Amino acid sequence: MATSWFYRLFRLGRIPRRLAEQIDAEGSLFREEGVPMRITLRDVRAPGRYSSVKVSLAAGYLVATKERFLVGVGRRPMVDLGVTDPGLRCLECRVTDSAWLELEFCLECFRTDAAGSVSLRLLPDHPHEFCSMLNRAAQNPAIDASPEFVLEQGVSTRKRA
Repeated sequence: MATSWFYRLFRLGRIPRRLAEQIDAEGSLFREEGVPMRITLRDVRAPGRYSSVKVSLAAGYLVATKERFLVGVGRRPMVDLGVTDPGLRCLECRVTDSAWLELEFCLECFRTDAAGSVSLRLLPDHPHEFCSMLNRAAQNPAIDASPEFVLEQGVSTRKRA
């Protein structure tokens, strides 16, 4: 198991107890703790936050249940999307040649008062399994990602260059 040193020494990157109880109740399909990750923020503009480029190293967790997908660092998840959430279509998930799992998304898809892009590069034990589950859920026809829905929510789905 490829756990980070943060997890081995200080147990950072562990799923919080309250969240772990919810995950157990929902039925866990995929669960990894202590996953080393690199978080890159590009051109982020949000209330109280501005950054042209910021790179952070952390230990976190990846979870897929029957109801949602979670990627988190610390006490709160960075990505917490239901399996029928239209935001799943905004996530780009791929596995590199060196077995890194890359998740990229634009903040505009999730918050109306924020702009910029977030890139998460993780090193789980089974990256292909998580990525295939996420991509399968994003192609689900039950997700209502019609332009009317996107405009009603006030969310821009355009990509930044």
